[in-house]
Amino acid sequence: MPDIKSNEIDTARFFVIVIYENENDLINSLSVIEKKIQKYDYVSPNIVFHKTALIPVSKANNPMGKIISFPKIYLIKEFSNFALNILKQKNYLLKKKKSHIFLIPGFVNSYQVAAAYKEFKSNRLQIYPNIFCQVELTFESNKCMPGIYTSYEFSENKSLAFFSDVRRLYFSSIQF
Repeated sequence: MPDIKSNEIDTARFFVIVIYENENDLINSLSVIEKKIQKYDYVSPNIVFHKTALIPVSKANNPMGKIISFPKIYLIKEFSNFALNILKQKNYLLKKKKSHIFLIPGFVNSYQVAAAYKEFKSNRLQIYPNIFCQVELTFESNKCMPGIYTSYEFSENKSLAFFSDVRRLYFSSIQF
């Protein structure tokens, strides 16, 4: 196990994966996130999201995704509230804006990347009623490593590079 400082155990940078079908849905999503969550400071390039992995087949055609990261360092215990807020905004976008989007909240800290989902699976921990957290990636010797249950989209090269960059941003924010 790597040397971990006490402030690294309790803190993380939060992110949200925005999966969308068209540019208008992306623009609506980013606008709502900036107004109702907070401004973001780092965005991934487009990532292809396969229908069978993170989104049900019948829900989206040719979905694309972006991962956006927020600059604030949070306590990990605040993650369930963040996840609830993201899911609330997802519902708002689906109903009010008629967007075809999916939002997946997550966090990055010194040793892992985790994401929250509404569906239970045996490799996910319940963090709130109907919200389950899954470790998608771990960091070993400064390298981002997928696990056996990691979704393809997290282990794609663009995603690995993005999360490595966010981890560096996280470290630069917590340095004393």
